[in-house]
Amino acid sequence: MTASRHASTMIYAGIVASLLTMAFHPTGSSVLADAEAGGGNVIACGTHLLALLAQPLLLTAMGILSWRLRDRPALAGLGFASYALSAFAIIIAAAMSGLVAPRLAEILVEVAAADKPGVMQQWYLSHTYNQVFAQISVIFTGVAILSWSAAMRTAGAFPRGLATFGLVIGAIGTFGALFNLLPLDIHRYGLIVLVQSIWMVGVAVTLRKDGA
Repeated sequence: MTASRHASTMIYAGIVASLLTMAFHPTGSSVLADAEAGGGNVIACGTHLLALLAQPLLLTAMGILSWRLRDRPALAGLGFASYALSAFAIIIAAAMSGLVAPRLAEILVEVAAADKPGVMQQWYLSHTYNQVFAQISVIFTGVAILSWSAAMRTAGAFPRGLATFGLVIGAIGTFGALFNLLPLDIHRYGLIVLVQSIWMVGVAVTLRKDGA
């Protein structure tokens, strides 16, 4: 199996993991309710672990994409560097939402009433970190898609429609998140992940054909 086919497989696996995370992503109130019921927040932890596991797969695949676009080194390099920053931001956001928040919810159930306000303050702070790093991830993923799509415009192996689609969604994601035009609640963030995944599927299909 060639590097391109390996990258295609990793993209598919990463996309499935990311979409499962968004599909089963619990709300903050459900995390608190599960902690009160002694449930252990298995869904919250499990879905976000999927998101964490997706990052090395997608980052490796995007590294291969960047190598495939090496004839445009500046754009390919900028795309990979931006995506690496996005992956780091996703790891922080997922850790806050899937690991830190459930633990704080458990502590909130266990502590005395006098200590609950302090724990709740930490709870809201973890939510803020999650939102900020999610926003950062959207910005840098947008920059990455913009850079790669610009490189694809002159790379014969990639469909022109895929490059154009990437330029559009990359610009919308980057500037929408940068200027707070895209409020990132769970539904809007899920929609952004879905749209970006469609572009990545196009990349995966092209890489698989290239490596056949």
